[in-house]
Parts: sequence; structure tokens; C-alpha cells
Amino acid sequence: MVHKLSASPLLSRRRMIQLGFVAAAHVTVPISAAVASNSPLIALGGVPGFAAFAYPASTENFRSDARAKLYIHNSAWEGLDPRIRVRVLRTFANNGRVDVELGQWPHPDGWFRDGWSKLYGLYGIRPGRAHINVRSWPEWAAFAKAARSVGFESVSPIFSPNHGQYELGEFRTSNWDLVRTAAAAGGGITTDSPVDFYLSQPEAYRQFLADELHWARDQGLWTAFIVSPGHSDALFLEKLKLQMEDLRFRGTHPHEYIIENYNLHPTVYEAVLVQTGHLQGSLNEAATWLMAHS
Repeated sequence: MVHKLSASPLLSRRRMIQLGFVAAAHVTVPISAAVASNSPLIALGGVPGFAAFAYPASTENFRSDARAKLYIHNSAWEGLDPRIRVRVLRTFANNGRVDVELGQWPHPDGWFRDGWSKLYGLYGIRPGRAHINVRSWPEWAAFAKAARSVGFESVSPIFSPNHGQYELGEFRTSNWDLVRTAAAAGGGITTDSPVDFYLSQPEAYRQFLADELHWARDQGLWTAFIVSPGHSDALFLEKLKLQMEDLRFRGTHPHEYIIENYNLHPTVYEAVLVQTGHLQGSLNEAATWLMAHS
């Protein structure tokens, strides 16, 4: 049954959108402090519209809160003009180190020694917390070890049962030993469920996600929940509110929420990052709301 974990979550997450289903410098906060306060950090980023961060006005309200973080998806960062990269980092200069979302590349020792330096270290980005689209669970231990050897506080596999895997059993059962072992090796775990997809799922799916995060917190691991618009379009914020209400009902309190859209080719109706921070239906608006209500 472990074979169901072999599919790449990166492809799965994008594939959900493509098929039209209904529906990674971070602020260093000790885990104990985050647990005590239940005031999660809020990271904002994604792929479409990422260059809007070069304009400080786009995130002025969001960044005014000390819990605000910049979230860099590697797909957005790789394609960005180096001058825009500098401007983006300047915008978030007072908000600590960034979180990054990366792929699980082969030869991790070499990549974290050389690739990271060229793409991130060159711009003064220090290793903090990474969220990884897993390519191979059996190869995870070597990847996590390589990342943590250069200073990453946590290297969290991104995992949610978005293809019905929750039917295999609850998260604490032996069916999920591989995922739990990976999370322990990396120091954290990240879940991902677009708002409309989450609300369309049965009780067993929702409770699986809650149990996943509860288990990780009990183990002293860093926990994160990726919130994305999916196909919610103009209803993104309203469905986000319903999703947050359901998570709180289950006592789910991740250390951080990540607001992003990882669709490489969004429709004109999807929530993206914008230069005007107050634009209704944008990721900016959703992140600012979540900051005020979490």
C-alpha cells in the first residue's frame, strides 16, 4: 500500500487544478512559543504574480504584522529577473528570513552546496524552513540530511491525501510509517488543500489532515498548512473563512499558514498576487484577512 505514496505531490497538486476538480527568510520563532500563543505565522507567496512583491505597496498592510513572512516558490524564483529578486527581498527586509518551496532533486549534497548558493545564497537568503514536493519517499532521508547539514531548521515533506489515500487508514496507523518517518527526519510536515477542494471532501479526509498536524505538533515538529484558491475564483475569501472555521472546530493550529497559488497557468478568475494589496479576490487580501483572524 506504500506504493500510493510514490507519485510526485508537485504533479498531483497541479494536476488537481488542470483536471478541474472541485476543488516553500522565515521569522525564527521557537516552536514552544508558537504552541503557547496559537498565533500562527502567515507566509505569502506562490507563482503567478510573484513579481508584484517588488512593489512595497502590494503588501504594506500584510507586512505590518510581525508574523508576516515571504514565501518563495522555486518555480517563481527561477524565472525572475535578478533585479526583481533584489527588489522583492528589499520589500520584505524587515520580516525576517524567507520560507522556500523546493523540489526533491537528485544529488542533494551537490545541490544544497552549489545550487542553493547560486540561486538563493547569492541574494543573502539563509536556510530557514523549506517545504518540499516529494519525488521519492525512499530517498527522502538523504535529501533531508543534506538540507539540514547546511543549516535548514526544518525540511518538511508536503503531504495530503488528495487522491483518496485517507481510505487506507488514519494517519497514526502503520500505513503511514513512511510519511511520519520522513517528517521526523526533516523536522516538520506541511499539508496542502485548496479551499474548494477541502470543502468538497468527506469527514474522513478533513480529520486525516487534522490528525496529521496534531501528530506532528505532539512530536515537536514544525507544522504548516498551504492554503490555495483552487477553482474558488471570486469565492476564495469566503471559502477560506469556511475552511478556517472547520480547522478550528477540529482543534487544528499549525505553526504557520501559507497562502499561495502554485498554478503555473492560472485563469483570469483565479486569485493571484497583485500590485494593489487591497484588490478584492487576491491572495494579498486573503493573507491580510487571515492575519487578522488567526
